[in-house]
Amino acid sequence: MFYPEVPLLHGMLTLALVVALQRGVSYLIVRNEQAETLLEGTPLELIRNGVLQTETMRTAKLSHGDVFEALRNEGAAAG
Repeated sequence: MFYPEVPLLHGMLTLALVVALQRGVSYLIVRNEQAETLLEGTPLELIRNGVLQTETMRTAKLSHGDVFEALRNEGAAAG
């Protein structure tokens, strides 16, 4: 639609391919735990018993500000 020299059918086929790939990856993630770990990674425990885990934060390359921002976005209040 943006380029007159590209037929509409090609754009629609590209969009359909992207949607099909997304659905395929989602299906694979739901069905296979190894694929989920490979594609989404493993969760990291950043806070344990109310204490920031600085070594884990360093591994994840997160600053204190990043963690506090995420907590504020989730509605956590400072104690």
